[in-house]
Amino acid sequence: MNNTRQKKVLILMFFLALVLPITSYLGQQNQENRSLAYAQLGQTCKYTSGCQPPLICSSGVCKNGVIRTGNQGLNQSCNSESDCRSPYVCYSNVCKSRSGGECSKSTDCYSNHYCSSKNRHCKKTTSSNLPDSSVEGVDLRILLGGGSLSQNPTTVPVSTSTKTPTQAPTRAPTRAPTRAPTRAPTRAPTQVPTRAPTQVPTRALTQAPTRAPTRTTTVIPIETIALSITDIVVTPNPLSLTVGESLKLTTKTIPEGKTVSFLWESNNASVASVDINGLVSANKEGEATIIAKVKGTNISTNIKVVVSKPFGSDISFKIAFDGILPGSNCIDQFLVNQTKLMLNIENVPTNKYEDNIEAAFEETDEVDTKGNRVFEVTNLKLDSNKYSLVNNFNYIKVKGPWHLRRKMCLDGQKEKMAESVVCDIDLKSNKTYDFSEYTLLSGDVSVDGMVNTVDLGYIKSRLNSGLEIKCGIEGDLNMDGVVNTLDLNLVKKTLTERDDE
Repeated sequence: MNNTRQKKVLILMFFLALVLPITSYLGQQNQENRSLAYAQLGQTCKYTSGCQPPLICSSGVCKNGVIRTGNQGLNQSCNSESDCRSPYVCYSNVCKSRSGGECSKSTDCYSNHYCSSKNRHCKKTTSSNLPDSSVEGVDLRILLGGGSLSQNPTTVPVSTSTKTPTQAPTRAPTRAPTRAPTRAPTRAPTQVPTRAPTQVPTRALTQAPTRAPTRTTTVIPIETIALSITDIVVTPNPLSLTVGESLKLTTKTIPEGKTVSFLWESNNASVASVDINGLVSANKEGEATIIAKVKGTNISTNIKVVVSKPFGSDISFKIAFDGILPGSNCIDQFLVNQTKLMLNIENVPTNKYEDNIEAAFEETDEVDTKGNRVFEVTNLKLDSNKYSLVNNFNYIKVKGPWHLRRKMCLDGQKEKMAESVVCDIDLKSNKTYDFSEYTLLSGDVSVDGMVNTVDLGYIKSRLNSGLEIKCGIEGDLNMDGVVNTLDLNLVKKTLTERDDE
């Protein structure tokens, strides 16, 4: 009995020895994949295979994959792909069929696609699909612009056969009777057969092939242009502007390459007006809709315009330093007056960033839950050209004068955020963000971005170097005017987090 138990214990220990390393390795790989994916968020791409899972390649940029939460069907309105039922995609705020998807008319398809009359599936409007036609009966060559019709060989013989009999009987008999009686009868038969065959066939064959194609190319595109357009796309849509800004909208026909005239209209010109060329001007804060319509047709689309106040220096946030308590001797004399925070700001999707921003701060009457004094940064000025169209997905990295850098990602943040968390600081908000509960750790006396034994040794060497209170002495981490065991304990506490975020 004892031998049997011993064997079972040995088998179990052997199994655990195999499984535990594998589990640990898979966990590390999963964490590495998440880190790689977050690092690629917003980078350019060509195919989804170029983005680290779970990201996908959309509009040439690595983005988070779509989680479909909506229930909108074909040709129903949408704001993003998640609003549409699978397999539809959101195109110009309308759910459309993808390439190869089922359709009943060409307007069911997205972008430069048409509904094929062969199988009623969406196909791309390219020459590789010749011969084909849309379910509306429009030949694919017409959808491609009518270029192939200008070389149709059937037009050349028609013009040639028409002109040959017209010129031959007219000119040959005219000269033959005239010249034959005046000169000798012997010369009439000689000149008539000689000149008639020479001139008539030569001119008829020369002119016919040249003129026939010219007439074909000037008429056909004009007659078929209205039939060939199935939709229009106007970009950007939606459009975000600040008061006083202007932007010209870009138009594209589907299929592409058609020259048409557009009619423009705004439903709220006091907020956003538009001229005859599609130039939108932001007049005051609010929302408006611009309507673009193809002249002479019922084809139109709507563009949502959001106008916000001019981008200003109104971002503010609160911060706290570990160990600096209310009433510390040197807060006003040294900390507030002679030091500044260093900030790095980045927008993840666009990869726009600004480094080494100096920010002054002031003391408030508040304290955090650990008893530290709370300070506030107000009216932080940013590069308006860089961030004027950026509203969210931003984060701020804050570094104090002798503190580790910390990444502020969300309002009310209390701890380090995982790499998978999507940061959302609005740089155009009047809101004051509160980061005071995610305290800046002190001890970076050497200002090298980490707290280590060098900083610890320096504090030890300065302990009790003088009883007189003196603001601004190196190593006074809690701003009480002396270097003592309180400062030493702050360094020891920070040693568990040595590197900057």
